[in-house]
Amino acid sequence: MLSKDFYKQDTLIVAKELLGKNIVRNIDGHKMVARIVETEAYIGPFDKAAHSYNNKNSKK
Repeated sequence: MLSKDFYKQDTLIVAKELLGKNIVRNIDGHKMVARIVETEAYIGPFDKAAHSYNNKNSKK
């Protein structure tokens, strides 16, 4: 299990560190496991791919 502090790191570090991690769920006694094989990271107002680039507000 990852702590809340893990997610307080730099966005790019979190995205890289999530690769290869497993997401585990237990629903009605059935264990499901999924491995994270791809992540995306956006650096807010400085990332042209982010909806918030240049301090814009996107409609939801």
